[in-house]
Amino acid sequence: MTTEAKQNTIIRHIVQTTDTKVLDQVLSLLGNKQQGDAQGDWWQQITDYERVLLLRGATQASEGKTKPHAEVGQRIRKVIEKHRQSEQ
Repeated sequence: MTTEAKQNTIIRHIVQTTDTKVLDQVLSLLGNKQQGDAQGDWWQQITDYERVLLLRGATQASEGKTKPHAEVGQRIRKVIEKHRQSEQ
């Protein structure tokens, strides 16, 4: 399928849909902001430090340096429990 054919197919689907959630997702995906949209582009609203952390995390994930969700959850529960005990 050519680029022009893909564009026409996408346009046809967008024009035919009445699902606002789908339209919002398309807008988000394409990086467009509706006028008056208070949120806009979240990347522009976060701090430089937060951007560095997100980019570092993405790099670590692409390098396979991740931890299973269960392992992280267990570590967090231990920290919370320790904190609760210190408050007593």
